[in-house]
Amino acid sequence: MAANLSSKEKRILSELIIPPQPNTLIKLLEEADKKEPRIDVLAELIASDMAMSGVILQLVNSAEYMLYKKVTSVHKAVLMLGLARTIPLVKAIALKNAFEQSPALVDFWQQINQLGLVCIRIAKLLKKPQLAETAYMLSLFHMAGIPVMIVSFDNYETDMLPRATQIGWYNLLTEERDYYGSSHSTVAAMLAQRWQLPKQLIEIIFHQYDLAHLTRCKNVSTTGLDLISIIKIARRVCLPQGEIEWKTCEQIILSQLQLDQEQLDNLFNELSPNKS
Repeated sequence: MAANLSSKEKRILSELIIPPQPNTLIKLLEEADKKEPRIDVLAELIASDMAMSGVILQLVNSAEYMLYKKVTSVHKAVLMLGLARTIPLVKAIALKNAFEQSPALVDFWQQINQLGLVCIRIAKLLKKPQLAETAYMLSLFHMAGIPVMIVSFDNYETDMLPRATQIGWYNLLTEERDYYGSSHSTVAAMLAQRWQLPKQLIEIIFHQYDLAHLTRCKNVSTTGLDLISIIKIARRVCLPQGEIEWKTCEQIILSQLQLDQEQLDNLFNELSPNKS
C-alpha cells in the first residue's frame, strides 16, 4: 500500500486519529495464534468484555444464522462458531467499539452493521457459508476510514456525509482527495494494516473501488475476489446511490461468481426488504 502513496499523503495519514487495538482483542489474538488454542479461554475472554459478548450473542441469534434455539451463553456461541469463524467477528466488533459513539457514528455503524448482516446472508445464498464471518468483518473494516475521518476532520461529518448520500461513496473519492489529501478507502487500508489484518484484505480495502486491478493482483486470491464481490452486492442493496457504483463492477462480479443475469436478479430479489 505504502508504495502507492505520495510523501504528502503519508504525512497527512500520520496525523490522523487511529484507534489502537483494544486489550481484549490483543489477548484473543495471542491465544488464537498458539499452536493449540483453547476455545474455553477464548470464550472467557469474550465473556469478560460486556460489549463484545453482547454483540456476539446478538449476531449468532440473528435471522442470518437461522438457529432453532436461542443461544444464551458466550461459551456455546464460540463452540458453535469455532475458532476460524469467531475471530473475524470479534475483530469487527472490537473495531466498532474502538470509536467513541457520537450521534453521527451511531447512525453510521447501524448502516454498516446492516451491510455486514447482508454480507452474511449473501455468502450463504451463494453457498459460500465459510466466507460469511470474514465478509462481515471486511464489510466493517473496508468502511472504517469514514469514522477515522469524522473524528480527525471537523467538517467531514457536516460536509462529506451529506455528499455521500447525494452522490454515493464511490463518487466522493475525488472530493475527499482534493479537500483532505486522502480518501476513506486509503485511510481504511491504513487502519486495517495497523490492526494486522491479512495482507490480502488490506489490498482489497485499498483498491475496493477498482475491481479490475484486484483481478490482476497476484496478492489477491479467488477467495479474496469472492469476498469483495459479496461486499459489492451488499453495497448495491444497502448504501445510498449504490446503483452508480454497481455499474462499474457488475460484469466483473458476474464473471467472478459465475452467475448469469437471471441468477443475479434472483439473488437481489432474495435480498429485497420486501421479501418475506
